[in-house]
Amino acid sequence: MLVSGYCPAQQSDYTISVSYIDVSNLDKRQFVKGTFRCEHNLFGDKCNGNDCPIYKSAPKHK
Repeated sequence: MLVSGYCPAQQSDYTISVSYIDVSNLDKRQFVKGTFRCEHNLFGDKCNGNDCPIYKSAPKHK
């Protein structure tokens, strides 16, 4: 899922890709937020991925 928002490291709007993990069971189909991919941070730019406001804004469930 693509998620957009303001990136403080780049001081502009940006889009990242968030993956969701299938945690379905026999009663309910559900996906929870997993990892994310940020092209800006692939090479260790000035960003702490754990504090990414774009990732934090992504829905916890899909």
